Amino acid sequence: MGTIFKIYLPRVHETQVAPKVALSNPGIHLNGNETILLVEDEPALRQATTKFLKGAGYSVLEARDGQDAVEVAEGHSGPIHIAVTDVVMPRMSGVQLAEHLAIIRPETKVLFVSGYAERNVLQRGTAIRRARFLQKPFGLKVLAQKYSKC
Repeated sequence: MGTIFKIYLPRVHETQVAPKVALSNPGIHLNGNETILLVEDEPALRQATTKFLKGAGYSVLEARDGQDAVEVAEGHSGPIHIAVTDVVMPRMSGVQLAEHLAIIRPETKVLFVSGYAERNVLQRGTAIRRARFLQKPFGLKVLAQKYSKC
């Protein structure tokens, strides 16, 4: 049915402030002046990605699934530069969301993320073939690289 991961971390009694995001690749420019619609049904992943993107200076609109993302997109008055969306979600898939965004916000680029293999995901629709794809799990540096290519 699924995979279980157990991570054992040492106990720390001191509180540390997380450093600002710094990418070692000078070819990646995160200028932090764009709005990103982040659509992820896994709360922990959504929160971590939001924290990274906000730390890099981006405005982040969060949505827990495709239907929620449509409501957020319709209610947002400014531009949405890119939608970073999971493919498989309850209520409305990422592919259905991309097709809807193409109608209501044609300027919005789409970056799909999924734990499924890319070739399996590409069979889900034509909208996904025109977008970028990022395999889960991914590191924040890889997300930044993919984002810079969109």
